[in-house]
Amino acid sequence: IPLSGLDLTGAVQKLESAFPITAESNLEFKDGEKNYIINLSVIEGRYDHQAMAESALKYGNEENSASRLASGLRLRAAPVDLVAKLVFSEEKLKETIKTIEKEWYKQPENAKVAMSGEEVIIVVEKTGYNLDFEKTLVRARQALNKGNLHIEAQGRILKPELTSNSLEGINTLLAEYATNFDSSEVNRSHNIDLASSSTNGVFMKPGETFSLNRRLGPRLEETGYLEAPAYIGGSLSLDFGGGICQVATTLYNAV
Repeated sequence: IPLSGLDLTGAVQKLESAFPITAESNLEFKDGEKNYIINLSVIEGRYDHQAMAESALKYGNEENSASRLASGLRLRAAPVDLVAKLVFSEEKLKETIKTIEKEWYKQPENAKVAMSGEEVIIVVEKTGYNLDFEKTLVRARQALNKGNLHIEAQGRILKPELTSNSLEGINTLLAEYATNFDSSEVNRSHNIDLASSSTNGVFMKPGETFSLNRRLGPRLEETGYLEAPAYIGGSLSLDFGGGICQVATTLYNAV
Protein backbone atom coordinates (compact mmCIF):
# COMPACT_ATOMS: atom_id res chain seq x y z
CA ILE A 1 0.00 0.00 0.00
CA PRO A 2 1.85 3.16 -1.14
CA LEU A 3 1.67 5.98 1.41
CA SER A 4 4.05 8.39 -0.34
CA GLY A 5 3.14 12.06 0.09
CA LEU A 6 0.51 11.43 2.76
CA ASP A 7 0.45 12.88 6.25
CA LEU A 8 -0.48 10.69 9.25
CA THR A 9 -4.23 11.32 8.95
CA GLY A 10 -4.23 10.51 5.25
CA ALA A 11 -2.12 7.42 5.79
CA VAL A 12 -4.48 6.16 8.50
CA GLN A 13 -7.49 6.68 6.25
CA LYS A 14 -5.84 4.83 3.37
CA LEU A 15 -4.91 1.88 5.60
CA GLU A 16 -8.44 1.77 7.02
CA SER A 17 -9.71 1.34 3.46
CA ALA A 18 -7.07 -1.28 2.64
CA PHE A 19 -7.42 -3.27 5.90
CA PRO A 20 -11.05 -3.09 7.00
CA ILE A 21 -12.56 -5.20 9.76
CA THR A 22 -15.84 -6.35 8.26
CA ALA A 23 -18.77 -8.32 9.63
CA GLU A 24 -17.31 -11.34 7.79
CA SER A 25 -13.87 -11.06 9.43
CA ASN A 26 -13.38 -14.37 11.23
CA LEU A 27 -10.73 -15.90 13.47
CA GLU A 28 -10.02 -19.62 13.09
CA PHE A 29 -8.48 -21.99 15.64
CA LYS A 30 -7.33 -25.30 14.18
CA ASP A 31 -5.65 -28.47 15.39
CA GLY A 32 -5.65 -31.30 12.88
CA GLU A 33 -9.26 -31.93 11.88
CA LYS A 34 -10.59 -29.81 14.74
CA ASN A 35 -11.48 -26.23 13.96
CA TYR A 36 -13.34 -23.45 15.74
CA ILE A 37 -14.36 -20.21 14.00
CA ILE A 38 -15.52 -17.00 15.64
CA ASN A 39 -16.15 -13.51 14.39
CA LEU A 40 -13.24 -11.20 15.16
CA SER A 41 -15.62 -8.91 17.02
CA VAL A 42 -15.97 -11.57 19.75
CA ILE A 43 -12.46 -10.70 21.00
CA GLU A 44 -12.94 -7.02 20.05
CA GLY A 45 -10.29 -7.46 17.35
CA ARG A 46 -9.34 -4.63 15.02
CA TYR A 47 -6.33 -3.45 13.03
CA ASP A 48 -4.19 -0.81 14.72
CA HIS A 49 -4.24 1.52 11.69
CA GLN A 50 -2.66 4.37 13.68
CA ALA A 51 0.38 2.33 14.72
CA MET A 52 0.69 0.87 11.21
CA ALA A 53 0.67 4.35 9.66
CA GLU A 54 3.21 5.70 12.15
CA SER A 55 5.56 2.78 11.46
CA ALA A 56 5.20 3.19 7.70
CA LEU A 57 5.75 6.96 7.62
CA LYS A 58 8.99 6.81 9.59
CA TYR A 59 10.61 5.27 6.49
CA GLY A 60 11.88 7.92 4.08
CA ASN A 61 11.42 10.82 6.51
CA GLU A 62 15.07 11.86 6.35
CA GLU A 63 16.18 15.38 7.19
CA ASN A 64 17.58 16.44 3.80
CA SER A 65 15.99 16.18 0.41
CA ALA A 66 18.84 14.15 -1.08
CA SER A 67 18.50 11.43 1.54
CA ARG A 68 14.74 11.54 1.25
CA LEU A 69 14.97 11.07 -2.55
CA ALA A 70 17.37 8.16 -2.16
CA SER A 71 15.15 6.60 0.47
CA GLY A 72 12.08 6.99 -1.72
CA LEU A 73 13.80 5.36 -4.69
CA ARG A 74 15.01 2.52 -2.45
CA LEU A 75 11.50 1.90 -1.14
CA ARG A 76 10.07 1.78 -4.66
CA ALA A 77 12.62 -0.83 -5.62
CA ALA A 78 12.20 -2.86 -2.44
CA PRO A 79 9.04 -1.96 -0.49
CA VAL A 80 9.18 -2.47 3.27
CA ASP A 81 7.08 -5.26 4.76
CA LEU A 82 5.27 -4.12 7.88
CA VAL A 83 3.04 -6.26 10.07
CA ALA A 84 -0.69 -5.46 9.85
CA LYS A 85 -0.96 -5.73 13.62
CA LEU A 86 -4.26 -6.62 15.28
CA VAL A 87 -5.27 -5.36 18.70
CA PHE A 88 -7.77 -7.29 20.79
CA SER A 89 -9.21 -7.88 24.25
CA GLU A 90 -6.91 -10.21 26.19
CA GLU A 91 -9.78 -11.19 28.47
CA LYS A 92 -12.11 -12.03 25.55
CA LEU A 93 -9.37 -14.07 23.90
CA LYS A 94 -8.88 -16.10 27.09
CA GLU A 95 -12.64 -16.67 27.40
CA THR A 96 -12.75 -17.90 23.79
CA ILE A 97 -9.89 -20.37 24.31
CA LYS A 98 -11.52 -21.62 27.53
CA THR A 99 -14.70 -22.28 25.53
CA ILE A 100 -12.74 -24.17 22.87
CA GLU A 101 -10.95 -26.17 25.57
CA LYS A 102 -14.30 -27.25 26.98
CA GLU A 103 -15.90 -28.05 23.60
CA TRP A 104 -12.92 -29.97 22.23
CA TYR A 105 -12.28 -32.00 25.38
CA LYS A 106 -12.86 -35.70 24.88
CA GLN A 107 -12.47 -38.34 27.56
CA PRO A 108 -10.52 -41.42 26.46
CA GLU A 109 -12.49 -44.67 26.48
CA ASN A 110 -10.96 -47.93 27.64
CA ALA A 111 -11.25 -51.09 25.61
CA LYS A 112 -13.92 -53.34 27.04
CA VAL A 113 -15.47 -56.77 26.85
CA ALA A 114 -19.07 -57.23 25.70
CA MET A 115 -21.26 -60.25 25.12
CA SER A 116 -23.09 -60.89 21.87
CA GLY A 117 -25.19 -63.93 22.58
CA GLU A 118 -22.63 -66.57 23.58
CA GLU A 119 -19.76 -64.75 21.86
CA VAL A 120 -17.25 -62.54 23.70
CA ILE A 121 -16.57 -59.28 21.81
CA ILE A 122 -13.58 -56.99 22.44
CA VAL A 123 -14.59 -53.36 21.93
CA VAL A 124 -11.56 -51.33 20.81
CA GLU A 125 -10.42 -48.37 22.93
CA LYS A 126 -10.77 -44.71 21.86
CA THR A 127 -8.30 -41.91 22.44
CA GLY A 128 -9.32 -38.58 23.98
CA TYR A 129 -8.17 -35.00 23.53
CA ASN A 130 -7.33 -32.05 25.74
CA LEU A 131 -6.47 -28.54 24.52
CA ASP A 132 -3.41 -26.91 26.10
CA PHE A 133 -4.83 -23.55 27.20
CA GLU A 134 -1.54 -21.76 27.95
CA LYS A 135 0.29 -22.84 24.78
CA THR A 136 -2.71 -22.05 22.58
CA LEU A 137 -3.01 -18.61 24.21
CA VAL A 138 0.66 -17.87 23.41
CA ARG A 139 0.18 -19.00 19.81
CA ALA A 140 -2.96 -16.87 19.48
CA ARG A 141 -1.18 -13.76 20.74
CA GLN A 142 1.73 -14.34 18.35
CA ALA A 143 -0.57 -14.86 15.37
CA LEU A 144 -2.72 -11.81 16.08
CA ASN A 145 0.34 -9.60 16.60
CA LYS A 146 1.36 -10.57 13.07
CA GLY A 147 -2.12 -9.91 11.68
CA ASN A 148 -2.74 -13.62 11.16
CA LEU A 149 -6.34 -14.79 11.56
CA HIS A 150 -5.47 -18.51 11.45
CA ILE A 151 -4.22 -19.95 14.75
CA GLU A 152 -2.64 -23.37 15.13
CA ALA A 153 -4.00 -24.52 18.48
CA GLN A 154 -2.02 -26.98 20.56
CA GLY A 155 -3.42 -29.93 22.44
CA ARG A 156 -2.54 -33.47 23.36
CA ILE A 157 -4.00 -36.89 22.72
CA LEU A 158 -5.25 -38.62 25.87
CA LYS A 159 -4.52 -42.33 25.84
CA PRO A 160 -6.84 -44.84 27.54
CA GLU A 161 -5.48 -46.93 30.39
CA LEU A 162 -6.78 -50.17 28.93
CA THR A 163 -6.18 -51.20 25.31
CA SER A 164 -7.61 -54.06 23.28
CA ASN A 165 -4.18 -55.71 23.36
CA SER A 166 -4.56 -56.04 27.14
CA LEU A 167 -7.80 -57.96 26.66
CA GLU A 168 -6.51 -60.46 24.12
CA GLY A 169 -7.24 -63.98 25.24
CA ILE A 170 -10.46 -63.10 27.07
CA ASN A 171 -12.89 -65.28 25.14
CA THR A 172 -15.02 -67.12 27.69
CA LEU A 173 -17.85 -66.20 30.05
CA LEU A 174 -16.82 -67.77 33.38
CA ALA A 175 -19.91 -67.08 35.50
CA GLU A 176 -23.15 -65.14 35.70
CA TYR A 177 -25.89 -64.48 38.23
CA ALA A 178 -29.14 -62.54 38.10
CA THR A 179 -31.52 -61.00 40.63
CA ASN A 180 -34.76 -59.09 40.04
CA PHE A 181 -35.97 -55.77 41.40
CA ASP A 182 -39.06 -53.58 41.14
CA SER A 183 -38.28 -50.88 38.57
CA SER A 184 -41.24 -48.82 39.80
CA GLU A 185 -39.19 -47.95 42.89
CA VAL A 186 -37.50 -45.09 41.07
CA ASN A 187 -34.90 -44.04 43.64
CA ARG A 188 -33.80 -47.60 44.37
CA SER A 189 -33.59 -48.38 40.65
CA HIS A 190 -31.47 -45.28 40.14
CA ASN A 191 -29.02 -46.38 42.86
CA ILE A 192 -28.77 -49.90 41.43
CA ASP A 193 -28.11 -48.51 37.97
CA LEU A 194 -25.46 -46.07 39.25
CA ALA A 195 -23.61 -48.74 41.25
CA SER A 196 -23.82 -51.30 38.43
CA SER A 197 -22.44 -48.77 35.93
CA SER A 198 -19.54 -48.04 38.30
CA THR A 199 -18.55 -51.71 38.50
CA ASN A 200 -19.17 -52.57 34.85
CA GLY A 201 -16.02 -53.18 32.79
CA VAL A 202 -13.62 -53.62 35.71
CA PHE A 203 -10.47 -55.36 34.47
CA MET A 204 -8.57 -57.48 36.99
CA LYS A 205 -5.17 -59.06 36.53
CA PRO A 206 -4.24 -62.33 38.27
CA GLY A 207 -3.57 -61.79 41.97
CA GLU A 208 -5.39 -58.43 42.19
CA THR A 209 -8.06 -57.75 44.83
CA PHE A 210 -11.38 -56.07 44.09
CA SER A 211 -13.29 -54.06 46.69
CA LEU A 212 -16.84 -53.04 45.82
CA ASN A 213 -16.79 -50.53 48.66
CA ARG A 214 -13.67 -48.79 47.34
CA ARG A 215 -14.95 -48.95 43.78
CA LEU A 216 -18.23 -47.23 44.60
CA GLY A 217 -16.87 -44.74 47.11
CA PRO A 218 -19.19 -42.93 49.56
CA ARG A 219 -22.89 -43.39 48.85
CA LEU A 220 -23.98 -39.79 49.39
CA GLU A 221 -26.30 -37.24 47.85
CA GLU A 222 -23.19 -35.41 46.59
CA THR A 223 -22.04 -38.50 44.68
CA GLY A 224 -25.38 -38.94 42.92
CA TYR A 225 -27.19 -41.42 45.13
CA LEU A 226 -30.83 -41.02 46.14
CA GLU A 227 -32.73 -41.96 49.30
CA ALA A 228 -34.30 -45.41 49.13
CA PRO A 229 -35.24 -48.21 51.57
CA ALA A 230 -32.19 -49.81 53.19
CA TYR A 231 -31.55 -52.12 56.14
CA ILE A 232 -29.88 -50.24 59.01
CA GLY A 233 -29.38 -52.09 62.29
CA GLY A 234 -31.77 -54.83 61.23
CA SER A 235 -34.66 -52.48 60.42
CA LEU A 236 -35.79 -50.94 57.13
CA SER A 237 -35.45 -47.16 56.73
CA LEU A 238 -34.61 -44.55 54.08
CA ASP A 239 -30.96 -43.93 53.38
CA PHE A 240 -28.84 -42.60 50.53
CA GLY A 241 -27.73 -45.53 48.41
CA GLY A 242 -30.58 -47.84 49.30
CA GLY A 243 -30.43 -50.85 46.94
CA ILE A 244 -26.64 -51.22 46.86
CA CYS A 245 -26.95 -54.41 48.92
CA GLN A 246 -28.62 -56.06 45.93
CA VAL A 247 -25.71 -55.11 43.65
CA ALA A 248 -23.30 -56.56 46.24
CA THR A 249 -25.32 -59.79 46.57
CA THR A 250 -25.59 -60.29 42.81
CA LEU A 251 -21.87 -59.66 42.22
CA TYR A 252 -20.91 -61.93 45.13
CA ASN A 253 -22.95 -64.82 43.76
CA ALA A 254 -21.46 -64.42 40.27
CA VAL A 255 -17.95 -64.50 41.73
